[in-house]
Amino acid sequence: MEDTGLHHSDEPLTGMLDTNSTAMEENGDGYLPVSSHTTEWSLGQVPPETLANMPTDSDLSQDSQDSLGQQQHPNHELNSTELESVEKFQLTSGQLFQEEQPPPPPLPPQNTENPEQPPECTVESPQNCQEMTIEPEATVQDATEVSGEAEATEDGMELEEPSKEAPEEPAVPAEPELPSEFERLFKGCEENPEDFNGWVYLLQHVEQENILSAVRKAFDVFFLRYPYCYGYWKKYADIEKKHDNIQVAEEVYRRGLQAIPLSVDLWLHYLSYIKENSDLSDPETEGRIRAAYEHAVLAAGTDFRSDRLWESYINWETEQQKLANVTAVYDRILGIPTQLYSQHFQRFKEHVQNNNPKHFLSEEEFVQLRVELSKANLAAMVGEDDEKPVAEEELPPGTEDLTDPAKRVTEIENMRHKVIEARQEVFNLNEHEVSKRWAFEEGIKRPYFHVKALEKTQLNNWKEYLDFEIENGTPERVVVLFERCLIACALYEEFWMKGMASLPHKI
Repeated sequence: MEDTGLHHSDEPLTGMLDTNSTAMEENGDGYLPVSSHTTEWSLGQVPPETLANMPTDSDLSQDSQDSLGQQQHPNHELNSTELESVEKFQLTSGQLFQEEQPPPPPLPPQNTENPEQPPECTVESPQNCQEMTIEPEATVQDATEVSGEAEATEDGMELEEPSKEAPEEPAVPAEPELPSEFERLFKGCEENPEDFNGWVYLLQHVEQENILSAVRKAFDVFFLRYPYCYGYWKKYADIEKKHDNIQVAEEVYRRGLQAIPLSVDLWLHYLSYIKENSDLSDPETEGRIRAAYEHAVLAAGTDFRSDRLWESYINWETEQQKLANVTAVYDRILGIPTQLYSQHFQRFKEHVQNNNPKHFLSEEEFVQLRVELSKANLAAMVGEDDEKPVAEEELPPGTEDLTDPAKRVTEIENMRHKVIEARQEVFNLNEHEVSKRWAFEEGIKRPYFHVKALEKTQLNNWKEYLDFEIENGTPERVVVLFERCLIACALYEEFWMKGMASLPHKI
């Protein structure tokens, strides 16, 4: 170690730190923060008495000079080496003293463009201090709850937590502003909702303008008041389809069918739609379409004018080459009183005559008919020659053809005859039911909904028809007839009251 020429003295060092200072008596409370969670410091947070007693740089420099003066007084002079050592000691002590103090708070950014300064945080204005500083507890709570906020650290510095990048959501295009003409027409319908012509003008307007938001708003509100207008349900679905909203258009059809399940026209439009927009290569498509047809005939197949729906079902099954399914559909329609009941039976007979029984009959029915025909042939042979025993013919299993060509042709013809004969009895009973209802059906001139008033003769016809069906028909047919009546006579309260009295659990 370099010999500085200084000797150890028993006298205590003075002049570097004022041990009698109030700052020392407060054990450094004026310098060290109380909370372990520090935040930004400002002069307004320091007690006034601490500020008054805090030594300044000039005081420290003056004390150092006085102390040096006292040490130099006995000797009057110090050599250059001793003076250099004292200066080093003073510098080191000053650095240690400064390290004990907390780091000064960062200065707020100065706005060079705007000369106006924010209000200073002074002791006289603690409110400003409150606004400019953040409580440690609030800082910790915010940092734990909200990602990306500034988080206070132990050394008093603030570190901004890196924000987590959220996945970018696709920008939703802003809906175009509705034209003033639409607002005018829509307001007129709101003010006078019973004006059906006003609704017609509004729907025509949105269809021509082709603004999807306006279309949806107009049609949705319209159907709240007039849900039985099946033609407008189709128009609504067509507009959605034009905008390539295939699933939305299908949902529009379903909403309409829930409102008017007896609408044969709407069912046919819906079935055509799902056939056109289905993937034919998908093996599940056929089952989906068949399920839609089943739903349709269960909902509207007992309507007297549902013939087009049944014919569509039969034609589609024929296209799929499922002839046994075609026969099953005919078996259902031949027992339902409809307007074209006779035509259905005629087409059924053509279906039987043009196809092989093993193709248009189920295996169970085919085997049963074969056994019956074989027994009939055997009985005929025994009757012709009673003396000779006749062996029972061995029949091939399942739907396999007979080995003898002549017998095979005979079997096919006999089977066709038996099939038509069995359905003829069903047709005769159904024809009788149709004849009892024919006059009432002829009196229905407007089976659909319209705001225009019905003629008195048609209203009386509905009343008489309902009374007849209640007395003679099945519960299912009574319900269907009431549903039909309440579409055509939706604006007549008396029919709603009659339905509630006759079918309290259905209407």
